[in-house]
Amino acid sequence: MDAVLIFANDRGYVLPEDSLVDLRQLPKGTLAVLKNWTLDAAQKYEAAFRAVNNNQPAN
Repeated sequence: MDAVLIFANDRGYVLPEDSLVDLRQLPKGTLAVLKNWTLDAAQKYEAAFRAVNNNQPAN
């Protein structure tokens, strides 16, 4: 099972490109599909997200 994360471009966040996800552009945001739905993979992608977004959590 894949986990889906939805990101709105107008919030000012950046989704990092990473081998853990497939990024797909949508009209009002980006769809990130986590390829490997494990706790470890989710935590690694969250750390990458925080690193490029000044340690802000994904909302």
